[in-house]
Amino acid sequence: MIGAIVSGQIADYIGRRVGAWWLDLGRLLVGCGMGLLSYVLMTCCGVSLTYLIGAFVNWRTLALIGKLPCSCPELYHVEYNFM
Repeated sequence: MIGAIVSGQIADYIGRRVGAWWLDLGRLLVGCGMGLLSYVLMTCCGVSLTYLIGAFVNWRTLALIGKLPCSCPELYHVEYNFM
């Protein structure tokens, strides 16, 4: 309840039209942050899985396991065009 009272007074002081730009900017930054978070989360999960598997197998087996996702497109002759 205190936040609503304070934000209303701040909106009256700064102005509502200028505040809309700040809301759009904040929404853009939060969207970019969430996009980066999903990428970083999957990278951290992959690295953690590698450390977990590496505790039970030797490094050569771990290298072969890591090569499997990289070689799947080569097996099916899939060409990725990123540009």
